Amino acid sequence: MTPTISRRAISLAMFAGVSGALLSRVNPSQAAGVLAGTFVRTPAELENAIAKARPGDTIVMANGSWKDTQIVFAGQGLPGTPITLAAQTAGQVLLNGKSKLNIIGEHLVVSGLVFRDGYSPDSEVISFAGGKKSAPSNHCRVTECTILNFNEPDKTTDGCWVNLHGRHNRVDHCHFEGKTNKGVTVAVRFELLNSDENHHSIDHNYFGPRAPFNANGAESIRIGTGAFSTLTSATLVENNLFEGCSGELEIISIKTWGNIIRGNIFLRSAGTVTFRQGRFNLVEGNLFVGSGEADAGGVRIINTDQTVRNNVFVSLRGTEMHSGLSFMNGVPNRTVASYGPVLRGLVENNTFYDVSAFTFGLHADGERVQAPRDSLFRNNLLINCPPSSFIVKSSVEGITFSGNLSNGPTLPGKNFGLTVKAMEAPTQFDAWGMPLLKSEFGVGSSMTKAPFERKDVGPSYGR
Repeated sequence: MTPTISRRAISLAMFAGVSGALLSRVNPSQAAGVLAGTFVRTPAELENAIAKARPGDTIVMANGSWKDTQIVFAGQGLPGTPITLAAQTAGQVLLNGKSKLNIIGEHLVVSGLVFRDGYSPDSEVISFAGGKKSAPSNHCRVTECTILNFNEPDKTTDGCWVNLHGRHNRVDHCHFEGKTNKGVTVAVRFELLNSDENHHSIDHNYFGPRAPFNANGAESIRIGTGAFSTLTSATLVENNLFEGCSGELEIISIKTWGNIIRGNIFLRSAGTVTFRQGRFNLVEGNLFVGSGEADAGGVRIINTDQTVRNNVFVSLRGTEMHSGLSFMNGVPNRTVASYGPVLRGLVENNTFYDVSAFTFGLHADGERVQAPRDSLFRNNLLINCPPSSFIVKSSVEGITFSGNLSNGPTLPGKNFGLTVKAMEAPTQFDAWGMPLLKSEFGVGSSMTKAPFERKDVGPSYGR
């Protein structure tokens, strides 16, 4: 059975309390501060404490409901001695009503807060900056926090739950679930100065079910926008769990350069990781498990110098734009908004088990006439993938197929570099649904187990 997290468990944990949860995820110096920090019970006391805080200080928010509380956490911590804003008990400080959090400064840490039963009065719930006229935040962290069903009443109102400006910020061990209105769950933004080459980390978070929005603009993570697609972000998205993240086609939308999507698990999510714009991005060591869910996909390749390697794709039923793997056709001399041709795409050493569609030349039409060029599809292992799964929409002469291995049957026409060998289909699967397969003859993924266990992601009080 696939591991899940129940909303009832989250609710009980928030109000029943889990002793020591915060201390397990902060540095020892911070843990000491939680016990001896400045204790605040009202928004006025909180504002006063923030104004007086110095490097190494900890501000502790009292357990309970903080209705209509709009926190501006501004300060200047130092490396190794940040200023920390923490819940008295992780998961028991509830920000409800019209509440939000702005983080402005450097070396600031926020831990253990819960946003629920309300919505932000602005376009974002948590922002690593105070707004377009504010200096960005650098070396700041949000950890062990939850945003649960915190939505504008009007579904069409555009709002982001977490906006990352600045550089070297981290969002980790958080829980995001139930976003219903338009807008990205977590976005890396570039509108402020000094937001490129940002090296953010989004890691060890739980992205829970998000129902289909049936329109663009409902990604779980978006890194950049078209206007900034020539900039380097170098954001790391690592060891996150995406469960039922079906807001739109692009679960993760990559629109800048140099990003790494590594060691994540995607469960029953109707969408793909999409190289929408930008260059030199990497998708590596991830597990995609569709469990037969309609439109559950894998990776969609667009633009230049994109790499997909050492991933495992399992029981993906998505086709066309939701294919388990697709190379799109592109627009020559494209505009920012159009699809760039695939050039030097690399797909290697992946394992595909029971995948319904590999689409080459996706969306070829009168505008998207440029087929992929100078690209490689090599050393991949395909198990129980039927001949009908290979769908060719345009020329594949620009893709070199080599060293791929399959348990058959032989494909008609072009064989896509497949060697057919007699191999037994897997009979054992782990708790995530990953087949226990070993790489054969140096072909396929080297992964022998899932990237992480359920206990490794999300806040400890939500289990």
